[in-house]
Amino acid sequence: MRGRSWVACGLTLILFTAPLLAVQSTAVDLSGTWTGTFRVTNSEGNKEESAYVVLKQKGAELSGTAGPTAERQFPINSGKVTTTKGETTVVFDTGREGHVITFELKLVEGRLTGTVRDQFYPDNKMTAELKRK
Repeated sequence: MRGRSWVACGLTLILFTAPLLAVQSTAVDLSGTWTGTFRVTNSEGNKEESAYVVLKQKGAELSGTAGPTAERQFPINSGKVTTTKGETTVVFDTGREGHVITFELKLVEGRLTGTVRDQFYPDNKMTAELKRK
């Protein structure tokens, strides 16, 4: 009789925890339109600009476009999405040789936030905050 109760407990545990494990290992899909702001700080002061990013995710690969508005978009040259220990990180760059802009963002409470580096303006301190449209 005791052997059966351990088997029943084991099966119950597997049946209830398997869906939880499946949810935790599921990758986040960031595909879609994201809007928000770019904040720039430099020797001239602080400036805030609009941000408009269209992401297309296929597995860990990220493509799409980024720019200040829907009309002014630049292709994403290379992009990656990683999720480690529940933290999703997005890294991509856009622009052209000599003027590459690199984004390093984290998904926090449904928003992509982080730093932006502009190769042409290395002294600028830039951040981005985006939310799904």
